[in-house]
Formats: sequence, C-alpha cells, structure tokens
Amino acid sequence: MIKNNTHLLMGILFGSSLYTNLAIADVPITENPEQSGYNLFIRPSAPWQNIAGFEFCCGGFNSYHQHGFTQASGDFIKLDGGQWAADIVGVIGERAFASYGDGFDGSWDNSAEHIGWHATGSIRSPEFNIEHDYINFKIGGGNNRFDHINATSVVLVVNGEWVRHASGQNIANQLNWQTWHVSEFIGSTAYVLFLDMHPADGSDTSLPYLLADEFRADDVAATQPSIANWVNPAYSGVALFSPDHLADFEFCCAGAGTYTAHGFTNATGDFNKLDGGFWAAEINGAIGQRVFSSYGDGAIDELGNIAQLGGEATGTIDSPTFTIEHNFINFLVGGGSNRFDSANATSVVLMVDGQIVRHASGNNQTNKLNWASWNVSEFLGKTAQLRFIDFHPDDKSDSSLPFLLADHFRAADSPVVTPIADSVVNLAGAQIIESPELAGEAAFSRLNHPLQHIAGFEFCCGGYDAYHQHNFRATGDFIRFDGGLWAADITNHLGDRIFASYGQGYANSTDATGRWYGGEATGQLISPEFTITQAYINLLTGGGTNQFDTANPTAIVLRVNGKIVRHATGNGLATELAWTSWDTSGLVGQQAVIEIIDQHDNTVNDGSLPFILVDEIRQADKAAATPLTSSIVSQVEGHKVPLQLNMGDANPYYENGEFYIYYLQNSGYHSWYLSKTDDLLAGTFTEEVLAASGDHTAQDQWTGSGSVMKDQNGQYHLFYTGHNKNHFPVEAVVHAVATDNTLKNWQTIGQHTFSGNNGYSDYDFRDPFVFWNEDEQRYWMLITTRYNNQAAIGLYTSTDLADWTAQAPLYTESSPLNLEVPEYFKLTETPFIVYSDQRSESPVVKYLINQDNQWIKPSFDALDGRYFYAARSAGPENERLLFGWVPHTDGRNDGAAPNWGGDLLMHQLHKKPTGELAVKFPEKLKQQMSQQMPVDNLQANKGVRSFNKGRFANSALLVLSKGQFLLPAASNKNLIELSVVSKNTNAKLAVLLSSDKHSVQYKILLNSAQNKAMLLQEINGQQNMIAEVAVQLDPKKDIQLQLYSDPQSGVGSLYINHDKALSFRLYQLKDYQVGLEAIKGMFEVKDMTRIGL
Repeated sequence: MIKNNTHLLMGILFGSSLYTNLAIADVPITENPEQSGYNLFIRPSAPWQNIAGFEFCCGGFNSYHQHGFTQASGDFIKLDGGQWAADIVGVIGERAFASYGDGFDGSWDNSAEHIGWHATGSIRSPEFNIEHDYINFKIGGGNNRFDHINATSVVLVVNGEWVRHASGQNIANQLNWQTWHVSEFIGSTAYVLFLDMHPADGSDTSLPYLLADEFRADDVAATQPSIANWVNPAYSGVALFSPDHLADFEFCCAGAGTYTAHGFTNATGDFNKLDGGFWAAEINGAIGQRVFSSYGDGAIDELGNIAQLGGEATGTIDSPTFTIEHNFINFLVGGGSNRFDSANATSVVLMVDGQIVRHASGNNQTNKLNWASWNVSEFLGKTAQLRFIDFHPDDKSDSSLPFLLADHFRAADSPVVTPIADSVVNLAGAQIIESPELAGEAAFSRLNHPLQHIAGFEFCCGGYDAYHQHNFRATGDFIRFDGGLWAADITNHLGDRIFASYGQGYANSTDATGRWYGGEATGQLISPEFTITQAYINLLTGGGTNQFDTANPTAIVLRVNGKIVRHATGNGLATELAWTSWDTSGLVGQQAVIEIIDQHDNTVNDGSLPFILVDEIRQADKAAATPLTSSIVSQVEGHKVPLQLNMGDANPYYENGEFYIYYLQNSGYHSWYLSKTDDLLAGTFTEEVLAASGDHTAQDQWTGSGSVMKDQNGQYHLFYTGHNKNHFPVEAVVHAVATDNTLKNWQTIGQHTFSGNNGYSDYDFRDPFVFWNEDEQRYWMLITTRYNNQAAIGLYTSTDLADWTAQAPLYTESSPLNLEVPEYFKLTETPFIVYSDQRSESPVVKYLINQDNQWIKPSFDALDGRYFYAARSAGPENERLLFGWVPHTDGRNDGAAPNWGGDLLMHQLHKKPTGELAVKFPEKLKQQMSQQMPVDNLQANKGVRSFNKGRFANSALLVLSKGQFLLPAASNKNLIELSVVSKNTNAKLAVLLSSDKHSVQYKILLNSAQNKAMLLQEINGQQNMIAEVAVQLDPKKDIQLQLYSDPQSGVGSLYINHDKALSFRLYQLKDYQVGLEAIKGMFEVKDMTRIGL
C-alpha cells in the first residue's frame, strides 16, 4: 500500500518551481538518443568498454562486480554480464541488462545456465557525476514500481538519496526509451540501482523481470520526462513487514489491544492501551494519515473510553517479525533524543536473534519526524523485529521530550540518509585492553584532594563515618566503616585496599577500638557525582551474585538522572576479583554516580555470598572485559526510591502536584541535593543539583540554605548562601537561574552576589527566602542575620531579582545565636513567618504572627520540640507541608547526643479557627495507609478495663491511675489515632515506647497542669527530659492524639489536638511496643485505630 500517493504527486507538482514553470514544448528531444550524449558511467580500467550499454560478457560468476558494478545481492551476483539480446526489441548493440540472464552458481561453476524469471536481486552501477540535464536510457520488463513488493525497476540515487525511478511497460522482451530530467543535481555524485524483487510466483500480472540498456548523459531528452518518475524517500524500497499498512501504522480505532490485533507482540505498560496509529495532521514530516506515537490515543478506563494518553505514557511493543532481504532499513523517527540504553529511553531498536543491533531516537523536536537509515547488510537472510521503547514518564528528570514517534519503515537497497555510525550496537565488538589498571583515569575523585585515589578505595583509618569524610554517601552499616579494606588476601586487587561490605566498624566518633562487621552487614555506598567522559567504565568486582532488583542484592549500579542504567554483581568468589566493563559510549557527557548495594544480611542461604567486593573504578576508551548486553538496564522504574533522606536544611518548592525537596547534603560542604515526590512515600533518587566549590578562596566553599521560586515571567530562580569563614564576607547571598525545566540544572550569576549592609551583618547573612509579595508588588527576601547585635529576620526588596535594597528588619530579639531559615506564607489570607531558633537550649521551629503591622510571638510559638529542626514549607493552602529533619545521634545510637542533620520528617500546616498556626499529620500520607492493624490485641495491666465484657474494645477503654496498655511493635510505617478524656483537670497521661530488647525507654508525658508535652528518655533507670513543646491541654475535653511511627527511618512524632507535634528519634523503633499510661487521674480512651502501609 502506497500512502497518500495523490497528495505526494500534487505536492511535487505544485511545490517545485522547476517543474511548475517547465512547459512540455520546452524540452528538447533528440531523434537519435543512442548516438547523442555520453556513456553515463564507465569502467575506469577500460573506459572504451560500453558498460553503460552492457556490452560485456562471459566473465563468469560475479561478472558485474568485475566491471565496476557493486553490492550485488541475490541472483544478480551470478550474472555473467550483459545478456545476448537478439530476441529483445529495441536493444542497442548486442547485449542488454536482463535480470533473468545467464549465470553461474559460484566461482567454482564452469557451466553457465539461464537463471530464469524467478531470479531476484539488486545491484549498483559504478558511481558517476551528473554533468548534463538529462539521463536517457532504455527500459523494459515488468511495470512494478521500485516501491512495490515485487519491484522491477531502476532508481537514480543522488548523494545517497533516491530521486528518480523507472519501470518497464509490461511488454515482453521490449525496450523503450525513458528520460530523467536531472538538472537540479548537476555536480552531484550518483549511481543507478537495478532492482528485481519479483519471484515469478504469480502473485500479480506484471512481468517478473527487468530489462535495461544504453544509459547516456545528454543535454537533450530521448523522450518527454515525467514527474511520475520522481522519487520521494517515502517510496524507497518496500514495506519492512507486511501487510504494508502495518509498517506505516495506517490502522486504528479498535480500542485497547489494537496493536496486538494487528500482529504486534509483547506490549507492556501503556502500549497495551494504544488504539492504533495516531492521527498525524499536526506532526511535521509524517507520511499518510497516521504514525506510531507513544503519547497517542488509547483506552483510559475499563469502559474503553479513548483519549490521548499523553507524555507520561510508557511502555514497549515489538513489531511483527520479518526477514532482512535488503541492505538498508529506512524510516522516520521523532520525539525524545534519549538512547535505548540511557535513562528515560525513547528509542526504536532492531533486534536480530534476540539481540539489539541497531537503534535510533528523535532529535528532541516537538512533533517532528526525520529520516533515519540503518545499514543491515550484515544481517541479510536473518529474522528480525523492531522494538519501540518509551521509558520516559514525563517526570522532568531531564530535558528530553518524553515520547517516541515513528513512521514508514521500509527495506531498501539504498539509504535515504547516510547511516549514523553510532546507530550500530555491537557490545561483543568492544576492543579489549591488556592492562586496564593503567588505562584511562579514575572514574571520580575527592573534592579538594584529587590525588587521593578514592575510586580505588585507597584510604583508611578515619574511624566512624570515614566514607562520608571522603565525599561518599553511606547508609546502614557502611557508615561505621573506616575506609577501604586491607586487601592482602584478595586476589587481583590493585593497590593496598578495596571496598568490602564487611570489615572493621566503629560505634561512634569516639570509638577507637571498633568491632568486626561480617556477612550480616548491609548498606549502600554512593560515589561522588562525576561526568562520564569515556566509552567504557571498567571495575573489579567480587563476592555475591544477587542482582540489584532481587530480594538480597549484592550489586553495583551506575545511575544517570537518578535512574539505574548499568549494573553488575560480584563474580561468586569470596577472595578473588575480576574485571567488569560497562559500555557507556551513549552516556558520554552525562552526570552519574555509582552505587554499591549490599542488602544481604546472611540470614538466608540463597546461593549468593552475602557481601560485595569492588575495586579500581576507571573510565577508559577501551574495555577491560567484553561488556554484557545484560548489563544494560532500560526501564521505567528504578528512579523512585523510598523517601528516606539523610539531610540538612530543607528548601522545598511545589509545582503541579509535586514537591521538589531541595536540601543541604548532610556531609561534605553541604551541596544542594534534590528529591521529588508526589505521594510523600517514594521520591526520586537524590541528585546533586548545586555543588559547593570546596575552594578555600571562593565565596561558595560551602553552600547554605536558600529558596527556589518562579518569577512573574515564568523564569525559575535559586537563591542560596555562600559560606567561607576565611573569606570576606563570610556569608553572602548567591543567585542562580534554571537552564531547563528539570529544575536540576542551574547557572550562577556571579555579579548578583551580595552580603549584609545598612546595619546588617556580613558574618551572619544566610538562608535567603525569596517570593513575590503581591501586596507590595515587589520581591521580598527574608534573611537570617544580625542587626545592631540582635538576632534578626532581615528584609531586602527588589523589582528585578538582581538589585536588592536593604529594609528595616521584620523581627529582632536578643539572642546570642540566630533565627534560621525564615519563611513567609499566607493561610486563608493570614500571614505567618516560620523560623528555627538556633539557641542550643531551644533549637526548635517557631512562628510569628502579624499584629498591627508588627511581627510578634504568639503564646504557644513552638510547633514541635528539639527533634525537628530547620524546617521550611511548600504546597497549596490545603496541603502546605513543613519539611524538617530529625537529628541523628552520635554513632546513630539510641540515647546518644543529637548531631546536626538527620532524617526527613513532614508535618502538615493549617490555621486553627482561632487564627493560630498549627501542625497535624499529613493527610496525603494518612490516605495511603490502607492496612487496618488490630488494636484489640493489647497487653494491659489491671488498671485497664473495657466497657465491653470479655475483650477490649477500641471504642471504650477505661485507664485507671497507674493503668497502662501496650500495642505490639510494628516494622512498617503506621499511625495510631485515639482520643482521651478525664474528669481530672490536672490529669497526666504518658504515651509509652517500650522494649524488652533495648535499655532505652521513652515516654511522652502530657502534663495538663503545665500545658506541656515532654519527651522523657530513660536509660538504666535514669530519666531525662530531652524535648518538650508547650500545648494547650484540657483533659475534660477530648484530647486528640496521632502517634506516627516510621521504623525504616527510626523517627516518629506525636501530634496533639492537630495543633502541636513532639517528634523523636528511635533507631530501633521496630522493636518498641506503643501504648498509654495514666500517670495521674483516670482516662477514657475512645475511637482508637491503627493503620499502616
């Protein structure tokens, strides 16, 4: 089927100034074309021989190649030269080209035989330069065009592109003159392609052979040229798979599964929903009415309603199988530019014998298709399939278009465009280097210590958390390791040390002895970010063989844009390393990290060693070992991970349903990192988006908090703190702008940097919070600073975000330390300022209210206790979330002193009916806790009674003074909700966190007499108050409690009356029962529920 033929010819007719203005009478016609002009092509070694008239013969097998013709395929390689033409009407000379002529089966064959009409094949003439206006020649045989499945045709190919064609008139053994007008190609290189694809199978009425003779270049025509002999690339070759309309996607509208119904297979994801080819009226370059589009129309519900799936659609699907019978595959491709082996792939690939051998992607042009060609001559005769891949979920993790377009797949003997060398996939053809340990360079290095070979793990003895000190990010037991493991007993190691997921570990920063962590040790180690600069990453691995996506992984992965794109495991040997190589040629120029994973705690015998060994991670232009196809990871999933952030200050931004959690990395120089979430449970793998320079002479040696905002013109800005204690000024505000819509790539504008003036300190001048103040009609910047030796929330204003003017501070108070990370927002038109009080005796998140244009503290100004700090908020008014960190403790041991930085915790902000700012458990999290957990399986002493005889009932428990009950420990995120009431005005109630396995016990005491909640820690009988928050408590009215526990992160929070929170750190939370104790007075417990994930 030829798509849109009428429109094509009309487009040629009216779109070409040459032919529009050329009258038939203006074409000069010669009466003796066989004597006019010149031979179109010659044999350089014998220029007198008329090979353009096929006056040569009898050279045996492959005779045409001997005479300068090339790329013979099929039976044409057998032909013995020009065919004796005594019986062919119109022949010039003695011989002509005949596809059915005499030939030999091989170079060994000495007896020529007539091949016959069943012969098929193709061959190219010698190349020539077009120097005259016309090409005259004789043609005969079948009348099937070059683009027919049974083509019998000649084609003119200019600079690799098919431009003219001709076929016979279906008259047996007769040749007639034909003319191509080629003045527009003068000066170009060309050749003539001879095609006979007709197997004489009776499938049509056309003669199953091609005849041709006497190709001549001339300034006059032999006959009137015809526009019908023009070629558009759309008609080069034949449809790649049949019926023709499938390769052109000219089918539609059968609902979900339309592609499968038309012979496509293995549909995954949203591609199962596609309704066939997508209407292409708005797609530039499309041929016909429809194209393949990964964002196209599809079934959106079980009722079969059809709508456009959009850029977020993802999936794969395979074409019908086909046999490769031509040297090239030509097609149109568009959409995103991500390769098949990169993050967010949008690609079409050719698979032969189940292996990807060719690939193509779009040029990142919206709704634009362009020609692509693959040279597939090496696969002639093999069965193949196309696979269409869109793994881009439109998550703004890169700037590539999140869809794939494709159309018009055709098999041909000439490319429409020159095949791109990069389109070839041949992992097995990698060059192997003899000494990989000497090749290339270390994959990554330590900031400010580039000569220290951290990519070979040649560092040690830093004690607790040594990997963080060397720019790695570590989790689990890996934080206790003191560097690379001494590798004397490991075969094939390089240098002195390697990474091992077992080794000597330390309990905390003061532990000088440590202990051995064996196969039970688990964790993750993430390298510093680096740029991929070479075609290969080579590394030594050993140990366990469980892949990253299995239950107990012992693996190493390469992440680009946060997504896993390559992976490897150990080699199954306990004391020997072996080289592994990843082909990264398609990832050059991209930012990446390497992640080492060991989640095998040695409690199961699954056939894998419970550890991973890694050494000498290098980039090079050659491979250390043949890269495995299986090492390539291409998938939609793998970008999001559980939302557990080890962080410093949060600087969130909200847009279109997503929270962009920017935060300071809790190590190194506090570079900015980003994780995005739309459900508060899973987030994108954290990526560095703004690096601290680490330069001791630069303002931004360290980076500090700031804010991300969108200006009135839609441009995104990031304002942050540059800190350097040896620099003047010590602290300054630095301005950067987004370079794309990912909000991950930022360009700093150095000339916009400024520090405190007009009475503001330039020593403390940090945490800029910038927003458009609608009331003031200008931009405001809130600043943590000092003013007249007081702690201040400073104010600067601007009309252009470049030049800032100091204003009087919004708020000051006497304090030796500062009011950090201030922010301004409104809830139901009421303005609030939230900040973090830095004083060591009260490091808590507080807020201010505005009364009579003055910012003042309310009576209960703290929103949480000291285990929630440096919080800022983002989100719409009905879902404004406050993001802060629960501090880690020394050695991450329960009961130890808190440090700077910790794990993410979120509260939801709202305004109480009385106007105060308040916090509660986030509704979005609660809505996703669908698991109903029992509450009638509690353990209770005699002081707990049920109003229902025989068993406890969650709707009615009576807790007498000194009575207590406990619910079972849980390892999943869970929320307990209940209300309590007492007749005793001064009643005291405690929420219990109790474990027989650990020496540290906790109580959260609710003291109604003091209107205070206190977090009490008991160690070996010694009780200390470690956090508190003031909150109004009236036990005669219902006190609403929400106890949230997150054992994965080791944090939790008690929400009191949807007003205040008291958060806590408890690493072993999964081992702790939770419950209530009546300290003073009697309580009634009502409406107790427990839900979890």
